[in-house]
Amino acid sequence: MQLYMKNSSSRNSVDQSEDDFHYDATVPGYFFLSHKCHPNWMTNAGNSDVHKHCEIVIYLQDLKCLFVNDTMYVSQAPCIFTFRPGEYHYAIHSKPSRHERFLILLYQESFFALPNGRELLRFLFDREAGEHNMIVLPEEDNREVFRLLNSILSQNDSELPEKQSLQLSDMIRFLSLLNRHYLSDTA
Repeated sequence: MQLYMKNSSSRNSVDQSEDDFHYDATVPGYFFLSHKCHPNWMTNAGNSDVHKHCEIVIYLQDLKCLFVNDTMYVSQAPCIFTFRPGEYHYAIHSKPSRHERFLILLYQESFFALPNGRELLRFLFDREAGEHNMIVLPEEDNREVFRLLNSILSQNDSELPEKQSLQLSDMIRFLSLLNRHYLSDTA
């Protein structure tokens, strides 16, 4: 069941073919959001990734096997993986497959400057490195996640002067949802 939009004319698209697409939205200094699909994607084991910023990946297809530092996670999509600065991570695939995902890069310093910004990112920073990197949401919350992320992407082409404020507001709602689940799962 697809709960997110594809090939919408209101979304900033780099490529709008059915099997290979890419949409982006950015609020400078706060976040970058991408929704993309590759029809025959394959990663090489051992190609680890590490960043100076926070990263959230929502896989929408297939079984995923990810390593974060020394921890292995296996989950059926949709699932959310969170990485804070300095956490090495990589995915392993046994064969090329359709790869659809949302990718969010968060610039934590900007969020820390917001009122209650540190509280908002507890799911990233109030845990040991390599632990509690995977968040699996109930169906209802998955629908809300997709609604919020699609709202951010669909506002990208808006001419409204408050466009970035609306996008940031939706991102804060998304982060709050993740934080709420992290706190209930680790309580």
